[in-house]
Amino acid sequence: MSEAINILKSLQTSVESDSKINKILCILEGKLELNLIFNLYKLLGYQECCDELSKEKINVGWGKDIIIVSNCNFKGGNRPKLKTPKGAIEAFNLYKSKINKYQAVVVVFDGDLDDNSEVENFFKSELPSLSIDKLLIVSQPCFEKTLIDFCKCGNCLSTVIALPDIKNSKCRKYKNSFPTLNCFKKFTNTKVQNMKVDSDLLVENLDSSNISSLSSVSLLFELNRIISKNI
Repeated sequence: MSEAINILKSLQTSVESDSKINKILCILEGKLELNLIFNLYKLLGYQECCDELSKEKINVGWGKDIIIVSNCNFKGGNRPKLKTPKGAIEAFNLYKSKINKYQAVVVVFDGDLDDNSEVENFFKSELPSLSIDKLLIVSQPCFEKTLIDFCKCGNCLSTVIALPDIKNSKCRKYKNSFPTLNCFKKFTNTKVQNMKVDSDLLVENLDSSNISSLSSVSLLFELNRIISKNI
């Protein structure tokens, strides 16, 4: 509770003083997205832990309340009475009065439960008017699909799309297919070489060869560019 109060005081001070906030506002649906951002920072030379990153370099937002990151995790995702990613809109509105004081804003959520693209369309309407760097990543259907951008051969995505859907889950085939894809059967990172790759291990063990695999049109390429400016 005291940490949340300190964050609120800090933000209020910045609003009143018109000072810039030397952070990226990260409106994120879950832990996997936060872990990716943390590990991109690490590859660019950041040496502190994930929790310190959330205090020094980024503010994580999701829902109506100030988010506290603990062990690189936070209370995100969909809630029982709010199964769409409207937590992203709530977070945007929470920070809206000072959002242009940030270095950038990054919004990442899954689109599988975004009925009629309501949340996506909200951000497509709001973000262009901001005077800072901004990035919207709506993963269809889920973030595991977006991570396939790290594929080197260029064939991984079409391979998974061609697989039959799994009943009652738009995302499971993407989650289940990582270890079978040619580009992800083995890590390039020597610390964990020859391990089978799933989305979590891929993110936790990113190395420079993964980054160099990104196409310049990939939204993850743009995410890395925005982070590199903050470093």
